[in-house]
Amino acid sequence: MNTTIYLLATAIPMLAVLHGCSGGGSDDSDLEAVKNLIGIHYNNAVNGSDAEGYAGLFMNDVMWAPPGEAVVRSTAEIQRIMRERFNKMKFNVSITPAEAEVLGDTAYVIVNAEGTVKPLNGDPESSVRVTGMFILKKQAGGWKIFRQIYNNKG
Repeated sequence: MNTTIYLLATAIPMLAVLHGCSGGGSDDSDLEAVKNLIGIHYNNAVNGSDAEGYAGLFMNDVMWAPPGEAVVRSTAEIQRIMRERFNKMKFNVSITPAEAEVLGDTAYVIVNAEGTVKPLNGDPESSVRVTGMFILKKQAGGWKIFRQIYNNKG
């Protein structure tokens, strides 16, 4: 079984078991905050080529798993990688939460993203379609991304 699919298939039930609930457990403001973090702030950082803002959405003990790349475990490394990407290409994508649930101080969001990526060297733009999963944790200052796994086969 593909590792990404396995992680996606097992992460959600594991969250429910760890938190002793089958769903819900928080008010609508937490659910709205989680959806906004991904659907607005994350989306704006990507489309705005904001590597610092992008990395700032993640917890320090992050696990960031892009398709076909090594797993990254530091916000500094995420910022470096994204700065390199943003220096080479311009993203115009729409990242839409398709499913989200808050389980106490942990939440998950599954997203669909599609749009275009335009290389800054003049090469033609290409279409992108991505499906991803975020696991978030509530901190004193609000929600942060704890884990991100995605694939580009959307």
